[in-house]
Amino acid sequence: MFAALLRFFGFSLIGISLFVLSLVFIFLALLIRFLPRSFPFIRQGLRIFLILSYRFYKLSLIRIAPSIDRVCGLDILDGHWKLIVCTLLSLIFGLSIHLVTRTHVNVLLMGLAGLHGLSVALIWDELENPAGIHLGERIL
Repeated sequence: MFAALLRFFGFSLIGISLFVLSLVFIFLALLIRFLPRSFPFIRQGLRIFLILSYRFYKLSLIRIAPSIDRVCGLDILDGHWKLIVCTLLSLIFGLSIHLVTRTHVNVLLMGLAGLHGLSVALIWDELENPAGIHLGERIL
């Protein structure tokens, strides 16, 4: 009796595992199928996130730039210093998120935060005023 009950639960567990595995494969197939359609939305979402980060960094850096220039003689809104300061700001915000949520510091997420700050600094001039044709601009 006990062996039959154990065999029943074993087969049930195997059946549930196979069902979940098939659902995962179906989800992956649908993801691959609809991924090209979602690229414009993902790209637009990342652009909005970068623009909001840029505006926050610009607001922060414009306020502290005169005092740093006066004390240290560094222009943090230009060149390599902008790259360093934006990357540090991004890392500080990533660490503060880890501290607020009381999670362990994840090296991968901190690397992504550093890349985020670096990308905001590298495309600083292109975020607000993108090059190319603008809406309402005459081509001829």
